[in-house]
Formats: sequence, structure tokens, C-alpha cells
Amino acid sequence: MVTNRLLLINAGYPGSHYDYVSLPVGIGYLSETLSKDNIEHEIFDLGANGSYRRLKRFIASYRPDLIGFSLMS
Repeated sequence: MVTNRLLLINAGYPGSHYDYVSLPVGIGYLSETLSKDNIEHEIFDLGANGSYRRLKRFIASYRPDLIGFSLMS
């Protein structure tokens, strides 16, 4: 599968004890590797950007081939 556009999403946790803005270090490492391999990608941080409505609009405008989520368990 050839992926031309990749979207990495840092999940937000509103209302939980994880409800704070933090640097998405894991996604940062992935982003650096993707950049070195010249793979087009964007990062959307739900913790900082805040709303699922914005995320939905961003996905519709960016039109990624693949979406990856960063999650905490």
C-alpha cells in the first residue's frame, strides 16, 4: 500500500486526569522519521486544538490516505 498523505492525531482526554496539554513526543518521533523519508504528513493535536468538529473539517480538507492515533491506556 502506497501512502501519500498521513495524518497523526494526538488524542485529547477532556474531563479525565489526563486532561492537560502535553507535548506529543511519540508523534514527534514518528513525524521526524516521516520527514526524513519525505512522506507528507500532518499532526492534529486534540488536546491543543480542542474539538472533534475541527478535526472532522481538517480531515475533510487534508484528505489523508492513512490516519494514526496516539492513545493512552
